Amino acid sequence: MPVEPPVYLTADKALEHLAKQRRPPWQVMIVGGSMEGLHISRQTRMALQRILDLMPDVPSLTLHTTKGTLQVSRDFPSGHLNPVDSLIAGIFERDGEITAIGFPRHTASRDDPHWSPSGKRRAEIGAAQAAGEIIPEQAVEQHNAADEEDHD
Repeated sequence: MPVEPPVYLTADKALEHLAKQRRPPWQVMIVGGSMEGLHISRQTRMALQRILDLMPDVPSLTLHTTKGTLQVSRDFPSGHLNPVDSLIAGIFERDGEITAIGFPRHTASRDDPHWSPSGKRRAEIGAAQAAGEIIPEQAVEQHNAADEEDHD
């Protein structure tokens, strides 16, 4: 029986294979005033995604092109962090010896099991909207105010 030679992947095929294995919860966003007439290949977008995936502490990259510079960053869908508060609450429920979890701008506790400083307020806004106490427009305004508090 003949032995088949090993299969070697090209860089493009390897990147495509990696992208299929695990998708991050974000996509690559490329913005800048010099995008007109500029084509960024799919393989380059995949490579940029992989670079950002491998380097989570790097918030963005700058592409220098023949037409100027472009900013490359992660574009997360809205609500992508919603499960975090549930995960935190589950940790406190399962492990009574854990009393707090420190995040860069907030410490989650049993009384405030949220990752952000405004997490408790956001949960109250959601509950009020679900109960019909506020209309969606009011909820949006209150969430926007909470966003501002988180970034102060």
